[in-house]
Amino acid sequence: MLPRIRSFLTIISFILLLLTTFLWLHSRGRYDIWNLRHSLAYGGSGSALRLAISNNRISFNLWHAYHPSEGRQQHQTLFEYSSLHQQDPFLYDGSVKFNRAGFTYAHHPQRDGAFAWYLGMIIGCWTPTLLFAILPTLKLIALIRRRQPLRLPSPTKDST
Repeated sequence: MLPRIRSFLTIISFILLLLTTFLWLHSRGRYDIWNLRHSLAYGGSGSALRLAISNNRISFNLWHAYHPSEGRQQHQTLFEYSSLHQQDPFLYDGSVKFNRAGFTYAHHPQRDGAFAWYLGMIIGCWTPTLLFAILPTLKLIALIRRRQPLRLPSPTKDST
């Protein structure tokens, strides 16, 4: 069971490594923003996820509004992508709780926190790249070590 879980996590880690590297290289020289919003129809509050990449930094912002469940409601999901001139990614909301060595963490919205939940982070692009590369690298090292040594045939003399 454990090898299956480790294999699954290695595959997921490799996919996330490819995705992170693609987004990092795609955003060189510009400010790319990916928004995913899920809201209740007719002006109700909902959730939002915003990922911004620029200048070798990633900004991750997540909002979730508290709302009472009132029976069946219509939901609406919107995905947006925009690319702007190069600028530094920033946190859109919240009070900064930790800011050390290029890692910034914030939570609790600056507006009324009784109605919404917020989490924001800014990290260097190298951080997720290294984290997602650990398991695939260990798997590659194990495969190389298990491989049989290369045996070259000895040269034979022709009997002519």
